[in-house]
Amino acid sequence: DALPSLRVENGSVDSCDPIRTYGEIPEEGMELLMKAADSTTAARKPREAGDFLDIGSGHGVFVRWACKSGGFSTCWGVEIQAERHKVAVASQQDDRVQGVHLLLGDIRHHSQTFDNVSLVYWNNLCYATDVAEAVAHNFATRAPANAELWSLAALPYPLPESVERIPSDLELVMPWREELPYKPYRYRKKEGTAMVEDHKDKEL
Repeated sequence: DALPSLRVENGSVDSCDPIRTYGEIPEEGMELLMKAADSTTAARKPREAGDFLDIGSGHGVFVRWACKSGGFSTCWGVEIQAERHKVAVASQQDDRVQGVHLLLGDIRHHSQTFDNVSLVYWNNLCYATDVAEAVAHNFATRAPANAELWSLAALPYPLPESVERIPSDLELVMPWREELPYKPYRYRKKEGTAMVEDHKDKEL
């Protein structure tokens, strides 16, 4: 279960170091991200009608917070590292937050988590290009219109036709890089783009 020694050129100054860039988003960052995501939700369905998804959910802190304090009724966390997932499950058993679902494995094998999502958070600093392409594909083909995906590094270009990047002034301070805040990338599933009825997990 050791982390692979990845050095991914992903548009981030971190490049990335899977040990140095790991950590949970602080609660202040969670609140700021939710507020920023809400800034264009006036014409969309209420938050509780859609799901929250944290890709690489680690100890499950953001997943539990999203259902406990963030207004979501269903929250998914997908974590590939068994030890982190074990900690997340133990914490959830203690907290018993309603609506939380924690999955162990590769996000490419759990693309059903995009089906009713309204907000996705992804610390993608240490994900290889093929995984990022698969995530972008599954978001484009399975997420409902107006769903948003926020990531710490850019998605691969060209973006899928049904996905657009939209401006954001949000800055997130992370515990591993407090001196230089991240400016996350914000993507949205375009309106008028239907979900593709192809429920096979995307692996490139």
